[in-house]
This record gives sequence, structure tokens and C-alpha cells, in this order.
Amino acid sequence: YAFDGNDYLQYNGLMGKLEEFTLVAFGNLDSADKQGAELISVGDYASITLDSDGNLSGKYHYNGGWLSTSYDSTYAESGWHQFAYSFKNSEFQELYADGVSLSKTNHSKTISYSGLSSMSTFIGKNGNSNTNLDFDGSIDEVIVFNKALSNSEIENLYKCYY
Repeated sequence: YAFDGNDYLQYNGLMGKLEEFTLVAFGNLDSADKQGAELISVGDYASITLDSDGNLSGKYHYNGGWLSTSYDSTYAESGWHQFAYSFKNSEFQELYADGVSLSKTNHSKTISYSGLSSMSTFIGKNGNSNTNLDFDGSIDEVIVFNKALSNSEIENLYKCYY
């Protein structure tokens, strides 16, 4: 799908309010918006964001704020890349690009699916309607797994496409 910063795809629901998950998508970012480009957003509770202050990030909402796993890199005008954010509640959070682990955190706070407004999952748009995170480019092969994939599973998934 091609996105021009004004359009997006929406799925009503939060994929079952998962306690562990992996978000995966291929993205070809033409240009980042003012605060970056949201690739996929499960409500306003978990997301992958490209080119936000020069970072790739996976983040999640806990009761009290946001926790992020990030990597210093930008992707605008660099072609197609596979991005993944693997999350296992209060155990680990890991961020990948092109099948390679870039950053891993061990935030102990659990994900919270309450207190925010959106109950839909978005591709190419922020889950809380922040218009400074719109995606301008192409997105393909979006998958939400109901488990935290391992390094080898993410690497193999990338190899299946490349």
C-alpha cells in the first residue's frame, strides 16, 4: 500500500490486548513527518516508529507513561526494509531491522491497555491521531504475531522475503 501522509489503514480492535507480541512490517519511507513516521500502531498502546528524532523505535504504554526501545538510525529515502518489534511483557523488548537485532531492553513495567482513547489498530498512522507521525511511503507484509518471536524466527522471516 502507498501512503501519502494523509491516508492509512484501520482495523477495529487491539489484536486481543496481547501480553506478548511481535509487530512486523516492510516499509519504504519517502519522508518522515514532523515527529517521525508511524509504521504500525496497536491503538495508542504499542507501535513501531521510523525516523523520530533520528531513531527507529518500538514503544509501549504502561500505567504511567511510555517505554521505548530505540536505535539511532533513519530510513527515509533508503528503500525497502523489514522492521520488527518483539515484546514479552515485563521480560524483554527487542527491535529489529532487516532480520537483525538492533536494540534490546528489559523494561519491567507491563503493558497497559487502558486510559488512552483509541481502540483500533492503524497502519501508516499514529493510534492517538497525532498528525505529526503520518507515514509517507509504502508499507507491505504487515503481520502481528501473538507471541514474542525469537531472533532466529525474525531472521528466517526476513529471509523468506529476501
